[in-house]
Amino acid sequence: MALLIERKVQWGLGFAVVVLCGLGMIAYALIVTFVNTSNWLIHTHRVIEATQGARTGLDDAETSVRGYLLTEDESYLRPYELVRGRIPGIVVRLQILTSDSPAQSRKTAQLKDQVDRELGLLQQIVSTVGVRPASAEQQRRLLDEEQQVMSGIRNNLREFRLEENQLLDVRDHAWRKDLARAITAAAILGLFNFVLLGSIYLVFKRDLTERRKAEAALAASEERLRQLIASVKDYAFYMLDPQGRVATWNDGAAIIKGYEAQEIIGRPFSTFFPEKDRKAGRPEWALEEAAKIGKVEMQGWRLRKDGSRFWADAITSAIRDDQDRLLGFSEVTRDLTERRLAEEKIRQSQSRLAAILDGSPSVIFVKDTEGRYTLVNRRFEDSFQMMREQVLGKTDLDLFPREPAQKLRDHDAQALASGTALEFEEIIPQRGGYHTYLASRVPLLGEDNRPYALCGVLTDITERKESEQEIQRLNRALQDRVIDRSVQLMQAEDELKVEREQRQGAEEREREAREAFNAMISGSPFPVWIYDLKTLAFLQFNDPAAELHGVSPGEFARKRMSDFYPLEEVADLGRDGNGGGADPKSFRLCHPRAKDGRANSLRVQVRPVEWEGGRAALVVVLRETGVHIPQDLSSALEAAGS
Repeated sequence: MALLIERKVQWGLGFAVVVLCGLGMIAYALIVTFVNTSNWLIHTHRVIEATQGARTGLDDAETSVRGYLLTEDESYLRPYELVRGRIPGIVVRLQILTSDSPAQSRKTAQLKDQVDRELGLLQQIVSTVGVRPASAEQQRRLLDEEQQVMSGIRNNLREFRLEENQLLDVRDHAWRKDLARAITAAAILGLFNFVLLGSIYLVFKRDLTERRKAEAALAASEERLRQLIASVKDYAFYMLDPQGRVATWNDGAAIIKGYEAQEIIGRPFSTFFPEKDRKAGRPEWALEEAAKIGKVEMQGWRLRKDGSRFWADAITSAIRDDQDRLLGFSEVTRDLTERRLAEEKIRQSQSRLAAILDGSPSVIFVKDTEGRYTLVNRRFEDSFQMMREQVLGKTDLDLFPREPAQKLRDHDAQALASGTALEFEEIIPQRGGYHTYLASRVPLLGEDNRPYALCGVLTDITERKESEQEIQRLNRALQDRVIDRSVQLMQAEDELKVEREQRQGAEEREREAREAFNAMISGSPFPVWIYDLKTLAFLQFNDPAAELHGVSPGEFARKRMSDFYPLEEVADLGRDGNGGGADPKSFRLCHPRAKDGRANSLRVQVRPVEWEGGRAALVVVLRETGVHIPQDLSSALEAAGS
């Protein structure tokens, strides 16, 4: 009996050694394959790293030159000088890495030409500033050409990156498969060793009692595991047989999917998939992949018993025995519908926020507590002529001249220290010169009431400030003019006051003289009247004048000279009286139109006078014994201003 057992052990050990050698060879082959795949994966990462380094270096060089062009501060050229010496080496490294692919070698050669041209254009732009500055038109032309070349480089690098990412996905997938195979082989090899050693140990040490204890313990462990799985309510745990039919069911699965155990056990795995996924073969693919690689994780829509959908995160794992035979599958499903809806709301909210920020006419940004930009809106890009990729992750000292940048950082520090919103007036350089902004700094506080970021809103008030300065200048000029005009008005008022007093005195004297004149005419025993040389109407007369003409004073006032005297005599009288100077002249008049019908021959003296702005004549009828106007009437006439 002992001999039989020993022979069985020998045969068993020999068989185990043969299997162990075979597994070792297989594991070695898998490890060699895995190492080769890893090398290609590392090669792809190096190509991607080189393209990213070229892109970052050229962006830094472009930003450096534009900063120097904007500020003429040579400290901005340090990144450009560093990049100019480093970029050719990166391109050469990229050529070496892509030498195994003819298509990529051609693209690398094209990229080298573009990089050489870009560096040459940047050098020309730098040379336009300084001792021999170029015209704005030449600088604009160089900047436009450099922007076109840089755009071509970005497109070339983007295509390069896309191809390498696709290649990376392929190689990463192959690497994972090789890794899984190597791990599986190592696990199997280790498991085999463990089984071999365990078998030897069990042959000599384990007896039936211990085996029963082990089996009892295993049964107890399985029962505890079954109870643990059954008690979980948030996850659906169930088993599938190798054909994909439901074999076990827990309470969490019943809650999430709505089926009781007796309703679902024995039904196919595809029961939980929508019609579209079933037609696309998604259930079968998941089981096949799990059988191949051991585990598959998927997210997608699943169906409940009532036909409603929920968003599930499902992990399907293959279950194998020690001989790697497929025993079935385990499925762990979690309902993520609420989280998906919350994430969708967050994405929508972020999208709306981005649209609001980009549509705002103000410059808006967010910085972390170290002063690095984490968000800028489109107005920021337009105002400062910087792309978001050039701004994010950098501080004001990286983007602006040191003096204004330090003031911006001081304002940030004040707002963070206060913990409340503060307003400042800031002067920031732009391409067209310095602009004045009304800046608001708002600390963003966390649950511990401590700031974790800083939001800033800048409103350009440059035009308003210039308008205020112009208004102040105009106000000062207006005040000067008002003062000068006030002085002139005061002087004019004094002159008018003097003139008004003089006019009042003259008017008073004229009134007194006219009253004296009227009294003299009324009291004169001689017939006296004044008539208008143009209309011949009587302007002033006394009662003896009306009596002389044989009419009442009222009727005489309505008459004219032509009603009593021939027109030719009146014309002669008016012509001589109007053109004869200020001295009186003597005439004889006869007026056959008197009421008694007699033709009187009168001796009169005529003197031209000014009467209420017009020309008139003073007529005095004299007696035969007198030849002049009476002295008292002449004096009164002169006093009245005739």
